[in-house]
Amino acid sequence: MHALLLAFGWFPEIKGITVVLIAVTVMIGGAYLIVSTNVGGRLGLLITLSALFGWMMCMAAIWAVYGIGLKGTAAAWKPMEIITGDLGLARNEVARHPELLQASTSNASAGWLKLKDDDPRRGQTIAEGDVIIQGSGIFKAGDYEAVSVYDKGGERYPNVSFHLGRFKFNMDYVAFFHKPHYAV
Repeated sequence: MHALLLAFGWFPEIKGITVVLIAVTVMIGGAYLIVSTNVGGRLGLLITLSALFGWMMCMAAIWAVYGIGLKGTAAAWKPMEIITGDLGLARNEVARHPELLQASTSNASAGWLKLKDDDPRRGQTIAEGDVIIQGSGIFKAGDYEAVSVYDKGGERYPNVSFHLGRFKFNMDYVAFFHKPHYAV
């Protein structure tokens, strides 16, 4: 099996099609094999196909109703406080952290990391901050300038990784939870 998959080299589309075809064949073929041993080949085929088409109908109904299938809650920024002036006067202890301004772009201080000017997270944070600041009515567009952006948190867990011989497996897709993500 591995020799067959590795024979394709680097052709992800061919390898992907092959893997999907094998998976579908094993899923439907396995169900057919089990059902046909109990009720016979012809009736087993009819039962297996009716189960397959019933499952496809349920999935089609979900996609027709929701449009994109099932999804979780969308990520959104939640402003905690708008601070104009000294960060030490903030009501929120996250923004008032004494080591916040000592963070640099290469070294995190107390978990805070100053984002570089070309970091995409900086641009996203400034854009969301603009919406919040202009929506509050404190400043208008062009009346202020974002000087620096500090980032902290947002790590995903549980992070499952293990070594098997020379190979390292990182199963990041099981990390369903995350710590709060702050940006100042």
